Amino acid sequence: MKYGKILEFSKKDSTYFGLVEIDNGIRVLGEISSTSIPEIGQSVRMNVSFNSKPKYSFIVENN
Repeated sequence: MKYGKILEFSKKDSTYFGLVEIDNGIRVLGEISSTSIPEIGQSVRMNVSFNSKPKYSFIVENN
């Protein structure tokens, strides 16, 4: 499992998405799952799925 920190985020409709930094500077865009508004610097756990292309999602660890 990969862990990272939220660098920036935004909201479209009811979905949060953002830029998360993992592993010494690797930055990934993906959907952010949280029970409250995410915060810059918050720890997240990365989840990756593959259909026709990779989909990255992040679950906030410290709600």
